[in-house]
Amino acid sequence: MMLLSLLSLVAGLPGALLPERTIRTGARFALGPAYENADELSPRGWYVRAVRLHSVALVVTGVLGLTLAGRGDDAGTGAPATEGAETDETAD
Repeated sequence: MMLLSLLSLVAGLPGALLPERTIRTGARFALGPAYENADELSPRGWYVRAVRLHSVALVVTGVLGLTLAGRGDDAGTGAPATEGAETDETAD
């Protein structure tokens, strides 16, 4: 759970902070081999806002996951951590 939260946080930060640059980089990798003018394409305003919204959602999800992992919940299920768990040994 913690690894997925970190991955979500790291994947969301660039798009949340610099959505246009993230779109240009993605276009260069995805469209570059097929188009001669991939760098000249410009995204519409709604697409930039959608990328920012999606990226912010990823960041929030990552922060929430890390917060839940830090609380000691068992994989975010709400089960308490097993600090003083009973053992199978019986007292004589």
